[in-house]
Amino acid sequence: MLIGLLAGCPSATGPSLGTNADLEDLTLSSVTLSPAFAASTTAYDATVGSGVDSITVTATSAASSATIETRLNGSSWSEIPSGTPSSTLNIEVGSNTIEIRVTAEDGTTTKIYSVSLYRLSAEALLSALAITEGTLIPAFDANTTNYTTSVDNAVSSFTVAATVEHAGATLQVQVNGGGWQPATSGSPSSSLSLNEGDNLVEIKVTAEDGATSNTYTITAHRISANADLSALTPSSGTLDPAFNASTTSYSLTAASAVGTLTVTATSVSPFATIEAQVNSEGWQSCTSGSPSPALPLNVGDNTVVVRVTAEDLSQQKYYSLTVHRQSGNANLSALTIDANTLSYSTPIVANSVSWARVTATVADSGATLQVQVNGGGWEPATSGSPSASLSLDVGDNTVEVQVAAEDVAITKTYNVALERVGADVHIVPDDYGTIQAAIDAAPEGCTTKTPRRRWPTAPFLQMTEEHMVEGCTMRAIRRR
Repeated sequence: MLIGLLAGCPSATGPSLGTNADLEDLTLSSVTLSPAFAASTTAYDATVGSGVDSITVTATSAASSATIETRLNGSSWSEIPSGTPSSTLNIEVGSNTIEIRVTAEDGTTTKIYSVSLYRLSAEALLSALAITEGTLIPAFDANTTNYTTSVDNAVSSFTVAATVEHAGATLQVQVNGGGWQPATSGSPSSSLSLNEGDNLVEIKVTAEDGATSNTYTITAHRISANADLSALTPSSGTLDPAFNASTTSYSLTAASAVGTLTVTATSVSPFATIEAQVNSEGWQSCTSGSPSPALPLNVGDNTVVVRVTAEDLSQQKYYSLTVHRQSGNANLSALTIDANTLSYSTPIVANSVSWARVTATVADSGATLQVQVNGGGWEPATSGSPSASLSLDVGDNTVEVQVAAEDVAITKTYNVALERVGADVHIVPDDYGTIQAAIDAAPEGCTTKTPRRRWPTAPFLQMTEEHMVEGCTMRAIRRR
């Protein structure tokens, strides 16, 4: 009987408590879980960008009576309401572990969900930078991004070894914009070719987040051994032959008015030095691509030399210009007619003289001559030699001697008035000494009514009627 009564009574321990410790849902702000959430999956991975420095956790329990707690990186557990975002969790760069612990209603049954959260780094600095040739200036510092170095001309390439501060960063290098090449942190890069002069070497560090980068530059100066010119231009005249870097000897002609010359020399290497001199008068410094100081030119040939010295001082190249400055001298040093020195008085010739020859001597050997009489047309003449015979008219004749300077733009014309007397005129030289001698020299039967006083010498001024020879005109010529 007692047994039956006991069997019909309720249990002394009360109703059973729930043991469900599952989550129904789990989300993290700004995070995508991998794999996708499932109540039976307790381990997840997720990655966030470098800009995400905190998150919240929203966990929803399958049983409303269960309790939920969360913690970050092994810190203390903190209870959160089901279905409500947790307080902010500040995450570190790199690996973080977020745990969500669910305790069932019975207080004993628990289940822990774990999320391995990786925050990407924005670190794009180097911890070390070295080059196989030359020395970095200034010494390396992670926060200094611009450097210079200098190498000998014999160094045609070098490598760089860059070490990233953060292991997740990646490296690339390039020289003179030739294209980026991957590099390994802490190891030498591929060989980087160096031109003479300045070369821009770039080392780009890309942070783990792929969005942040930093570029270090090295201006590597390879000392030049080039002493060539790329251009050479005179301020007057034209080079002969045309300029070529491998041609070092030239000539040019300058007009007589060009008293000075400048040369504009441009060096292939901007680091070469240029000097110029004229007629060995001393070197003057020049600037590549700009006119030299004024170089004075003598009339005639001048030697202008441009000296180019390579940056490494191993090479010197001399470009020579023979500059001929034309003479503007159009003077004569002597002028005679039929071997008689030219007089400033009008020469007079007998009627029997039907032609004359001019001997003109130029003051400058580069000048040229031509002669004409009475505008009849120019004939070439040779300095110091008699000209061709020039036909004379009876009466006044004008003999012209034109001198063209070496600079043909400059000419000078000498005019000689020459009188050929008529057939009825007898020329009496004044060296006969006396009027009577002049009369005695007259041809037989020659008479005159009036003496001609062309040359007012004392004897002629004293002429009287008794001195006149009837039917003949007498004239004297003074031979100078």
